[in-house]
Amino acid sequence: MTTAVSTKDQVIVRVPHDIKKRAEEACKEMGLPMSSALVGFLRFVGDEKRIPFEFAAPAETRDEYFRSLRQDSADYRAGKLETVSLDEMKAFYGMED
Repeated sequence: MTTAVSTKDQVIVRVPHDIKKRAEEACKEMGLPMSSALVGFLRFVGDEKRIPFEFAAPAETRDEYFRSLRQDSADYRAGKLETVSLDEMKAFYGMED
């Protein structure tokens, strides 16, 4: 009879100190080592092929983004922006149909 051996890799991630401290405290309150929480996160991403939460910019960043879009739209209508075709855009970003 053979026994499967599980190998483990090390992942090194640089995280802002305050974020790490808050995460450590939260994991401690849950009675969970932070490494177990990270393994659980990575297992979820690997199994589900998605992140279990939504990334969103802070409201002030979104407001700035939408202001920029409105300005671009106005500039386009005024003929101030160069346009590209969808095929050119796909080629630029390496996208396929």
